[in-house]
Amino acid sequence: MESLEALPENSWETFLPGEEKTVAALIHHVAWAMEAESAAFLTMTGGGGDTGWTEEWLDAVNREQAEVHAHDDRDSTMVHMHKSAESAVQRVSGLSDDELGRRGRHMPGEPEHSVSEWIEICLIGHPREHLPAIESLLPRSSADDR
Repeated sequence: MESLEALPENSWETFLPGEEKTVAALIHHVAWAMEAESAAFLTMTGGGGDTGWTEEWLDAVNREQAEVHAHDDRDSTMVHMHKSAESAVQRVSGLSDDELGRRGRHMPGEPEHSVSEWIEICLIGHPREHLPAIESLLPRSSADDR
């Protein structure tokens, strides 16, 4: 989250073409996903198997959120991000080895993974997917020019 804190205030409404949303909307997207995905994984741990998510549903949510949160301010977005990360950590940190080993599909067509693997893929991997777009807006230091 250090990269987010280092973003200049005026970059939050910058549109990121590769992401199809502004910085504020992208960070909101990652925060929302942490909460939604950690809750979905609890469905798997309870024996629910699949989360019930669909590509169409997720695409619709992403489009709506990109519009609604395009102009969110830095402070409220960062508060949301911190709360979402904390919530996700609390949800998954108390899972037993048995629960972490339970398997399911996140969306139709995706391979089945253990809850532990989904945590790695989604809660850790998903934010990393978006990090290059955010880091592209960070001010370059003189050390970067060497």
